[in-house]
Amino acid sequence: MNPFDRARQQAIAARSQLSAHSPAPLASPQLLDNIETVFNVAVDRMPHGHPLLGNGCGALRRDQRTIYVRNDVSLADGAYLIAHELGHWFLDADKKELTVAELSAIYASHGSSATMIVESYGTHERLELQANVFARELLMPRDLARDLWGKGLTSEQIATAWVVPLEVVRQQMIDALMLPALPPHPGSPLPTLDKAQLSAATAVERFVNVVAGPGTGKTTTLVHRIKHLIESGVEPNKILALTFTNKAANELVERLKASAIQGASDVWAGTFHAFGLEFLRKFHHLYNLPSEVQVADLLMQVRLLVRQLPKVTLKYYLRLQDPYDWIPDVLGYIKRLKEELITPQEYRNRLSLLGPCDPDVDAQRHDVAVLYEAFQVAMADKKLVDYTDLIAHPSRQAKSNRAAIGLFIDHYDHVLVDEYQDVTEVMVELLRHLAVNAKSVWVVGDVRQAIHHWRGASIMSLVKFGPAFSALAAKSTAKSYSLQINRRSSPEILSLFSIAGKRHALESRQPLEAVVPSKGSQGKVPTLFTCISSRAESATLLQNIQHLNQAGTKFRDQAIISRRTADIERVAEDLALANVPFLHIGDLFQRPEIKKLMCLIQLLCTRQPRSLVGLMYDPQFGFDVSDIELLINATAAGTGTGFQRGKWIFKPVAGLSPNGAVAKANLAALLQGCHRRMTPWQLVCKLLIDRRFGVPPVADQSIAAHTIRLCLWLFAYCVRNADGDGAQPKLSEFLLREDLRRRIGEKLADRGLPPEARALDAISLLTVHASKGLEFSAVHVVDVDNSAYGPDRPFNYNYRPLMIVPPEILNSSAAEHQFEESVERNNLLYVALSRAKDDLFLYEVDAAKRPLPIRVAGTALKHHDGIRIRQVPAPVPPSTSTHPVEPISFGALETYLACPLQYHYRYELSLTAEQEIDISIRARWAVMDMLRAHLMDNIPAQAALDDAWTLHRLPPPEDDPGLRRDAVEAANRGLKVFKDLGGKVVDGLVSELEGLKITLPWLIYVKDSNGHHLHWLRAQGLGHTLSQFRPLMRSINGQRVANGTVHSLTTGTQSSEACSKMPERTAVYHAVTGFLAGDRQPKKGWACGRCAYLSICSNRP
Repeated sequence: MNPFDRARQQAIAARSQLSAHSPAPLASPQLLDNIETVFNVAVDRMPHGHPLLGNGCGALRRDQRTIYVRNDVSLADGAYLIAHELGHWFLDADKKELTVAELSAIYASHGSSATMIVESYGTHERLELQANVFARELLMPRDLARDLWGKGLTSEQIATAWVVPLEVVRQQMIDALMLPALPPHPGSPLPTLDKAQLSAATAVERFVNVVAGPGTGKTTTLVHRIKHLIESGVEPNKILALTFTNKAANELVERLKASAIQGASDVWAGTFHAFGLEFLRKFHHLYNLPSEVQVADLLMQVRLLVRQLPKVTLKYYLRLQDPYDWIPDVLGYIKRLKEELITPQEYRNRLSLLGPCDPDVDAQRHDVAVLYEAFQVAMADKKLVDYTDLIAHPSRQAKSNRAAIGLFIDHYDHVLVDEYQDVTEVMVELLRHLAVNAKSVWVVGDVRQAIHHWRGASIMSLVKFGPAFSALAAKSTAKSYSLQINRRSSPEILSLFSIAGKRHALESRQPLEAVVPSKGSQGKVPTLFTCISSRAESATLLQNIQHLNQAGTKFRDQAIISRRTADIERVAEDLALANVPFLHIGDLFQRPEIKKLMCLIQLLCTRQPRSLVGLMYDPQFGFDVSDIELLINATAAGTGTGFQRGKWIFKPVAGLSPNGAVAKANLAALLQGCHRRMTPWQLVCKLLIDRRFGVPPVADQSIAAHTIRLCLWLFAYCVRNADGDGAQPKLSEFLLREDLRRRIGEKLADRGLPPEARALDAISLLTVHASKGLEFSAVHVVDVDNSAYGPDRPFNYNYRPLMIVPPEILNSSAAEHQFEESVERNNLLYVALSRAKDDLFLYEVDAAKRPLPIRVAGTALKHHDGIRIRQVPAPVPPSTSTHPVEPISFGALETYLACPLQYHYRYELSLTAEQEIDISIRARWAVMDMLRAHLMDNIPAQAALDDAWTLHRLPPPEDDPGLRRDAVEAANRGLKVFKDLGGKVVDGLVSELEGLKITLPWLIYVKDSNGHHLHWLRAQGLGHTLSQFRPLMRSINGQRVANGTVHSLTTGTQSSEACSKMPERTAVYHAVTGFLAGDRQPKKGWACGRCAYLSICSNRP
């Protein structure tokens, strides 16, 4: 049972006692009137500002057995305050005498999503969240909320009748309607220790490193360590236990609670980042921060840095490049440097010691340093911190002025760290400062489960733990202990993953510790299935899943694990086709039920109702194509604002078909009272709770229905979060932010499923990283190959980041960095195999790419051939048109290459995008417009640029000199290319490929010794333009063009190629044949991240 389940159960028990003599459920006033009688806790109301309120809205004074609340709040708000403090009375009875409540706990979304994530990982915040859960369940139990909803009541009606804050009703109803019922699971007693665990838990050395392999009882030993310390006389509030994840923190807290250790709730247990947040809230004045510290998430950081671009001078990154393409990478470099506590100037200094490098590398390093400085200044100006600051700030302060924070940094006598192999350098530095006056530092980890090197964790932190910490003080003792019994896996499974641990890059430096199984042999040897295709792999996987299920292994006790997310997505599609129950959300915005909600939001916010395409197959809102065309024309530019942004929904519209009139009436009924100035949370609650839109019937308990509900639950709580300014965004701003999030690769709902999902009998689909810390009766590891788990870097490895932040400036070396990467790839296989308890199946498609441990497994692994099914290429749809095909532009062809359905929306249906166009893109348009006007119409260059600048609404040069400078430089490059070539500008060129005419932009024509030569000026990078141009050169205006050259005016680079000799092998040829055949199917890929039509994909009128 996690802390929040326990809070709910306690609230249910308390409500039962309070209403014991009532045959019907009680509203909050009647319910809470019984508190003093039943629990001997008084409730007094005080004027705002009274000392007994503790500067809050409500307070529990345990020594007086009294709850005080403000007397000027509404009855509903007062009920919440009382219930919240009653939660503290029950849930942390051994805590401090005074707790204080604020109404903002229910009415506000505290800061950014990043802040809220960190908050939930800390001790104090966890107690407050538990009290919130208790209060909500006491006032409006989920079961009652579900019953009232079933009777047709809205959230506002329930809030009024039961005298409960509307926000409480909304949250409880979202939980009650969307989450499966999870039966209460009583906490299990603390297991006894074996000899090795006991030695580790009672270690007397000052610095202790516990090596805990998979399934060896790491958490049990950690809890016993805390138990031992408390029973030895250590004050619980002098113990600090640091973890990495919310799940680990919650598990530790509940294990402590279940152990019945006196005062265990006073142990500070939470994540490193939550500890840092608590530090900053205590010492915010040292950093000129507000007491409610705000943590910036990636989108906030990107937008902040974008706004600094006009103020800096860059050499490598040019202002004509879309900053949303490259700033996330720069922030990655900055984060890596901050994790090593390297300032911008230290970065420059360390680079200067490495010697000369390529000019473009040097220019990029220069820009990273400049942007790092600008980022730090901007964050300070906005009074924000990022994740790394939460840990770096206390470390730097302890180093520069320890006395100022001594009461905090020296408070803890005993420090414990879980999963120590995952710490970064900044975390190690914080631990060093905590260790200075601590009596013990006790860490537990396993170097073979270190799989976060990509984010800055180093295995050396664990390997060198003893020497690094014992050097802090003379005569300090350090010792390593090893846990020796695996309680999870069968002997056969343990044997296989032990081979993976020995045939390992790390073995020569750190031999695998011997571990013995606690289970007896089951005679089930892990099996490798060799398949001839991905389809065969899926078929074999499905067969094994069904056989296990028929033999008694429930679907929920099986997991499918893969190294790659793309493989998980493919398997999910195959499971769905086979009607096998599985639990996998994937990209939330690609879910049909979320797309419908996004379509409704867009209807209220966008000028034209293109989102109707996304609703056209909904039985309630299915407008005919003619109706959609009519409405799009009625809201087009120049028609006025009378019908735009959803206003047409509530006004008479002439010309609609009977079907369209019905659909419009249904929309008006659904969206009555809704507008674009609402918050997404308000709209989602109104649609899901009050209008019952998209919620599966309660009677439908299928996994598919539960998955829909879970998606709706995730979406609802994700949109409830604010973005750092303490206020939730309005609908229009929300759409803009989510569009930007997709462009930078950040997902709105990058969060795990709620604990209630465990109640569903469905297979879990997980990446190796997501599987860490979990265990299953049966595990299926798919797509096992050397590229995922072998020692060598993949063929497409990107070496550029190592040039920008070389390992040498991080106190490492290129060889050591490559070694740690090899260790991580080997570790991924070790982790994947060690999740299994009883059955383990591996699947491969190419035996030649088998990882070394699998090749040498011998009798530890059985081999079988999978079901034999060949991969069948997707058929090209037959042509659907008998009419002559109209010519298309090259830009349209580029769109088709990215996604045929996006082409259909944009060019065939003429649906507007209505996306914010960054000034970098508009500046590129201005450059190309200027060159055309100058070279073709003889308009003076300066005047042409000024006109184009005004046309594309670009800032004056004095406001953004860098943008203007880079634009002028790009324009001058174009003029120089034209002058050097001595050619002529040609316009109106048409290429023909397989009967499709493709109009080309203006080009520069040169006749040379090899024949016709066309030069293409592009304001962006070279990209794929040349490879797309080559097959088109076979017939341009009826002639073959021998050579083509593409010039990038942004980067000053160029590339030349001859005409394609075998165009039928090119992507353009296949695209053209698909286009002519009528293929308009969606194509998942990079284009999805910036597609304006994501919410309506894949509906095709």
